[in-house]
Amino acid sequence: MARPYTCTIQARIGDVNFTGHVDNVEALRVVDEARMRFFGLRSPRTGEHVAGVMDDLGDGLLPVVVAHRLEYHRELLPSLAEPYVVRVWVVRVGASSLTLDTTISHAPSGPEPAVIAETTLAIQDLSTGRSTTLPTATRAALETHLGEPLTLRPRPVG
Repeated sequence: MARPYTCTIQARIGDVNFTGHVDNVEALRVVDEARMRFFGLRSPRTGEHVAGVMDDLGDGLLPVVVAHRLEYHRELLPSLAEPYVVRVWVVRVGASSLTLDTTISHAPSGPEPAVIAETTLAIQDLSTGRSTTLPTATRAALETHLGEPLTLRPRPVG
């Protein structure tokens, strides 16, 4: 497997819900923030740029989330002293879409990932509002992070 993108994201006081563990919406926020860091960030106000795999996507093209699936393998416990450790990698690159897998680990919750996620995105042409083909340079950058997909639980039937 290619080396996943790894980052730390600071836990926040507001991550905790009334039951005393990290809220499911906040877990999705962590998945989303790690994805944005992996893709690369550019501030529309300051122009500040953090490099990422979508740097060559091109003007007028945008990766748009079309599906998320999260699984909670253990309780994600709050701790402001320990950041979340998040790993992101690419598991599929299609003509105009891609799929990422993500894990969230947090020392107070144990050594194994507490949350695993799958995110599917389409590349949207902002001028038409329709999906469009991934540029060759972006595809190549994504493929350097290609790895094995996580095994998600089967969906319940019935």
